[in-house]
Amino acid sequence: MNAALNEAQRERLFLLLFQKEFYTKREMAHQVAQDLLMVDTEASDSAALSSAEAAAVADCFQEIWPEMSRLDAVIERNLTRWRIGRLGKVELAVLRLVTYELLRCEGIRPGTVINGAVNLAKKYAGQQAGTFVNGVIRNIYEAEYRTESNNGE
Repeated sequence: MNAALNEAQRERLFLLLFQKEFYTKREMAHQVAQDLLMVDTEASDSAALSSAEAAAVADCFQEIWPEMSRLDAVIERNLTRWRIGRLGKVELAVLRLVTYELLRCEGIRPGTVINGAVNLAKKYAGQQAGTFVNGVIRNIYEAEYRTESNNGE
């Protein structure tokens, strides 16, 4: 399990998850390395990552990759009148990220994670996407996170 991500790490991991939909596994390995080595001057100050932060993002991505079908199953169980195949690529990447964070990261603050996910959906897909993602996350939080948190106590 990984530690909680900061806002810049969360956005970079979201972008990698989004890009995953367009690359083969081999191409994606190259893409991860290239994106995380991006020169800080190419990123906005808030998006620049230290080497340790970039390594943490790469570790998270490597942990998410084999868990993708499990994350998708959790998301699908918590969709109302939707199927995962109908989701937009942005919404799917955000939902995979927040599901991973809620279920697999230690020391998270659920409100911060959820708010960050909703903001990413709004930023990259618009207000309606933020509203939709918020509803699905609420379902995941109630059905999956709270249950897992209570079982761990």
